[in-house]
Amino acid sequence: MNDNARYLNLLYIFHMIVGGIAGIFSCLPLVNLSMGLSAISDIPKSMMRGDVFSSFTFLSIMFILLPIGIIVIGWMFAIAVILNGYYIKKRHWHTYCLVIGGVESIFMPFGTILGIFTIILLTKPEIKVLFDQEKNLLN
Repeated sequence: MNDNARYLNLLYIFHMIVGGIAGIFSCLPLVNLSMGLSAISDIPKSMMRGDVFSSFTFLSIMFILLPIGIIVIGWMFAIAVILNGYYIKKRHWHTYCLVIGGVESIFMPFGTILGIFTIILLTKPEIKVLFDQEKNLLN
């Protein structure tokens, strides 16, 4: 196995690891979500008093909506990173791998390091040839 194929296999492994870490960290807002769900049971009591749009109601709803949004975005990011590793291993979708390599640079510190290495490695002409060979085999 030549060096380029070995580097691509290492990128695959590290993408799986970083995707798993991102998925775990995106579960942290579940604590806030549970707080919001426990506080929402008090909303009907405040509505019976006539406080339909009280600050308590607003905070309860925000403690539900914001964590759900953060969790969904985090899981989508984790899935995108894991798919990136899969596509690198199968040598498909070179442009997708480059774009996700740039996006994962936002996820400090592991994603930044992995994203930079992904971009550096995938911009080499000999790596592009490996991706093109796989594309030609499929056609």
